[in-house]
Amino acid sequence: MAVRAERLASVDQDVESDADDENPGPSTSKKQKMSAKSVGAAKYRTKFQKEWLKVYPFVQEVKDNPHKFLCNICMRQVACDHQVLQQNLVNTMKTCPFTLAIDGSTDTGVEKMNPLTVRIFNAEYAMNYALKNLPINDPMLINATFVNYDTKDDATFSQVEYFVQRFGELLPFTPARELELLQEEFTDYQLLMHDAIPSDVWNKAVTDEDEHTTYHRMDIVWHHLSSLKAPDGNPRFNRLSKIAKVVLVIPHSNAQEERIFSMVRKNKTCFRPNLDPKGTLSSILTVKLATKQECHQYEPTKEVLNKAKSATWEYNKQHHNQ
Repeated sequence: MAVRAERLASVDQDVESDADDENPGPSTSKKQKMSAKSVGAAKYRTKFQKEWLKVYPFVQEVKDNPHKFLCNICMRQVACDHQVLQQNLVNTMKTCPFTLAIDGSTDTGVEKMNPLTVRIFNAEYAMNYALKNLPINDPMLINATFVNYDTKDDATFSQVEYFVQRFGELLPFTPARELELLQEEFTDYQLLMHDAIPSDVWNKAVTDEDEHTTYHRMDIVWHHLSSLKAPDGNPRFNRLSKIAKVVLVIPHSNAQEERIFSMVRKNKTCFRPNLDPKGTLSSILTVKLATKQECHQYEPTKEVLNKAKSATWEYNKQHHNQ
C-alpha cells in the first residue's frame, strides 16, 4: 500500500495538560505563564484531529484515549504529540514487519519532508501474494532442478525427458536409441562423487555462502562436466550437457532485455535517429555489452587497432571502386 503523507495543514491544536481533570489545576494566570514557556513540551499532548485522516488514511481515532491514534498497518497505538507526530509514526513503522522507504524532498528533517512518501509492504501479505502468484509450481522450474549437482541424487530421468520433448528442435534425442544413450549418461551423472569435480572449479563457482550452506553457479560446474571425456575419447556427457545448457540459458526474468531497451534509447536519440539497428547500432550495443569498463578507460590492443585499420582500408577500397 502506498501512502503519500504531505505536511500537516495548520490546524487549531487543543493543548491539554497531563494532569487529571478531577484534580484542581493551577490558576488562570499560572496556566498562561506555563503555556507561554512550555508550548510543545513533552507533557503537553494533542488530541486526535479529524483533518489527519485526509493526510494519513491508515490512522484511526482511539475512542477511549483522544491523545493517541491507531495505526491500521501495524495495529499499534501511537501518542499524537504535536511536535513529534510524524516522527512517532515513522518510528512505529520502522519497528514493524514491513519496509519503509522515503523519497521526495531531500530534506531529512521530519517536519520538513514535503512531500513525505511512504511505501509500506506487509511482510506476511507479500509472502502470501508471492506464493500465490509466482510460478513456483511451473513444470519447467520443477524439472529444471536436475542440473543442480548438489541435489542430483533426488533427480529423475523424467525431468530430462521433459526438456527433450519440449525443445525437440534443439534437442534431437527423441529416437529410442538416443533416449537409451541419454539415460546411460544421466545414470553416470548421478553416480559421480563430489570430488569428481576439481576443487578449483568448485571455488570458481562459489556465489554465496552462510554458516551452513555454500551456493555454486551450475553453469561453471556444467562447463566442466561438458569437457569430461569417456574412455573411448568421446565426450562423457555429450547429450546431457546440451540439455543442461538449454536449461541454464532459460531467462528467469526480462530484466536484461529491459536494460538493452534502455541502452538503445540512450544511443539512438533524436540527434542520431538514423542508426541502423542491424548495423551501427547493433555494433555499438555489442561492444558495450561485452565491455564492463567505462568507454574512456578502454585502451584497444594493437591487434584490435590493426584489424580496425584493415577493415577501414577494405571499406575505402570497395567504396572507391564503386
